[in-house]
Amino acid sequence: MSELVIRDFEERDYGPLVKIVNDEWTFHLYGDDWPYLARMYIRGYMDISDYIKVLDMDGEAVGIVCAWSRHPREPSDVIRTFEKEYAGSEYIRDRDVMDAIDDRFVKEYGTEDMGKLELLIVSPSVKGRHAGTMLLEAAVAHLRKDGCKGMFVATDDYCNYGFYEHLGAVRIGMDTCTVQKLPLERYMYVLAFDRKV
Repeated sequence: MSELVIRDFEERDYGPLVKIVNDEWTFHLYGDDWPYLARMYIRGYMDISDYIKVLDMDGEAVGIVCAWSRHPREPSDVIRTFEKEYAGSEYIRDRDVMDAIDDRFVKEYGTEDMGKLELLIVSPSVKGRHAGTMLLEAAVAHLRKDGCKGMFVATDDYCNYGFYEHLGAVRIGMDTCTVQKLPLERYMYVLAFDRKV
């Protein structure tokens, strides 16, 4: 069995990560330019995060984690230009609806001494090997070192939210919306770092 290693992100990782994002979250439903949208989805979360790591197996990215401590960073000019070019698109509308829900929950709870998990995704090829736990533990260690006492985790009913519950995260909010023209339940969790991950 091949070893799983956490390492820094490299440009070459976009290809396999874009495929994972589509396989898991059906970005192809946004049309022919889905690979570009999936790349910008990943880039957008990387831009606002101060912790970005990739899970590697045999020299290929099989997962990624992005998180920030206390406050997100500002998006880059690349993301701002992308948002202008795609303003009004179904993808941007869907993303903005989910972000508004997430932002409301974070604001209601408060961000003092908190971080936020922005992106955690792993390839189906490594599920069952604790790949998600490895990436989450690495992000938690970084945020703890930075003085955070917990992290927000936004997810939905299309994802394995039970993964976070199993690790001790507590749901603090739920709202409904429509994404890719389908109903979606959006959840916000808090994972307190005084619990073992």
